[in-house]
Amino acid sequence: MKNAKYIAIAGSVVGFIGMYLPTYESPLAGTNNFFGFPLSESLLLLMLLVASFTLALTNRLQHVIWTGGAALMVVAFKCYQTYSALTNLTENLNEAYDPIVAEVFASELNSNSLGLGWPTLILATLLLTGASIIARASSQIVVSDEDQL
Repeated sequence: MKNAKYIAIAGSVVGFIGMYLPTYESPLAGTNNFFGFPLSESLLLLMLLVASFTLALTNRLQHVIWTGGAALMVVAFKCYQTYSALTNLTENLNEAYDPIVAEVFASELNSNSLGLGWPTLILATLLLTGASIIARASSQIVVSDEDQL
C-alpha cells in the first residue's frame, strides 16, 4: 500500500515536470510546453495533478483513479489535437500560398516533431491510475494510521 502511495506521488511529480517539457518543436513555430496551450486546459491539468498529489498524501488512493483518468483524457486529447494541427499545417500550405513558397515552408515543416512533454505526461497519468488500481486491489480502501486508532 505504501508503494502505491509513492507511485502516485511520483506520478504527480512527473506530471508537474512534464508540463514544462516541450510538447512540440518546429522551426517555424519554435518550441512550446503545455502552458503554451489555452489557459483553461493548462489549469485543468495542473488542478488534476495537484488533486492527485493531495489525495496521495492523505492516503485516499481509491480516488486517484478519477483524477488520474481525467488527466489522461486531457493529455491524450491535447496530444492528438497538436499532432493533427501539425500534420494539417503542411497540407493547408498548398492552398494558401504559391506552390513555390508552399514547397519552401513544407521543407521546413518536415522537421516538426512532438516533444518529450507528451510521453512524460502520459507516463505520469498512467502512474497515477496504476497506483490507484494497485491500492484498490490490495485492500479496497487504504486506511491511514490515524483512522486505525
